[in-house]
Amino acid sequence: MSISKTTYKTWRVRVDIGNKTDGSRAVVSKTFKTKREAIAYEALMREKARTDAIVRDKIRLEDYVHEWYLPDVEKRVRFSTLREYKSDLRLRILPMLGNKYINAITREDVQRMIDGCKTPKFARRARDVSRQVLNHAKEHAFVKDNPAEGAFKFPAPSIYPEEHNGVWLTSFDEIDAFLDGMQDARLHMIALLGLCLGLRKGEIFGLDWSDVDFEKRLVHVQRTYVLEKRGYTLMPPKTHESNRYIPMRKRLYDELYARFTALNSPCGAIVVNYKNERMSPRHGALRLAKYERDHGLEDVSLLNMRHSFATSCLNAGIDVTKVSKLLGHSNITTTVKRYVRFKASDMVDDFNEL
Repeated sequence: MSISKTTYKTWRVRVDIGNKTDGSRAVVSKTFKTKREAIAYEALMREKARTDAIVRDKIRLEDYVHEWYLPDVEKRVRFSTLREYKSDLRLRILPMLGNKYINAITREDVQRMIDGCKTPKFARRARDVSRQVLNHAKEHAFVKDNPAEGAFKFPAPSIYPEEHNGVWLTSFDEIDAFLDGMQDARLHMIALLGLCLGLRKGEIFGLDWSDVDFEKRLVHVQRTYVLEKRGYTLMPPKTHESNRYIPMRKRLYDELYARFTALNSPCGAIVVNYKNERMSPRHGALRLAKYERDHGLEDVSLLNMRHSFATSCLNAGIDVTKVSKLLGHSNITTTVKRYVRFKASDMVDDFNEL
């Protein structure tokens, strides 16, 4: 700590409160009209430091996010995840809480931020990110308690039509019929892998021929092709459970083996562009959507191909715990709540069979 006289004939107290996550020193300062006030404030800060009760106040949430939280978290998460965090901060959290001092944020403030979100999904994401930021602040002694912890009231879910975000298929017969209508060879390969293996978008484009074991009829999912700062990059799968083996159903095996033989035992990416290079997920998704529109096919997105695979497996009688493993989930609840989507028309047929 130090006291110095400013050019405006006031007295400034500077308090060193430790290191930031990037290694630089973190200093707070306060200015007083008289030296006596400055000495008294310095004595107070020394006592707080001695009793380990110093409070790193007078920093607004927006400043904390940019100076402490983001520089630290960007070292530990993928670019796509960081981009989602930044989006939630920019659109929902900072407009409501950014100008508040971080140690003055209350549960009521967090609830008002949640109330300002249009959908339950965005509200929960905003709560989760704000909770992460304030936990980070708690670890670094900026706050004593995290007001974003605990239960909150979220907006009521909207009732959407069944196919509000595109079509999904609920049986392997429907999947085969869809594949029969996909005549473009490159797009057909994307749909084949997505609908017959239930892969995530990046996993489809990260798959290599060396990952296919024709003898054991297994596909090894061990990498994903994701967007990073410098463009698309091959990386390990999303989680430990995502590194998995998936058996090939007959149609997938026959078509992959025929393609493998026709290309004379190729190596490298399975899904390639016209330059015979690994196709980017963005380019593949755009081309797929356009082809479906132009040729009157159902609007089955890359995400809904994964939904389609999960639902078709269950309708075929495969146990849900096995489906969860095939999808690379660590929690079966994720499989049931997010990826299994039964159509009402299918359930009508089920009841008619009773």
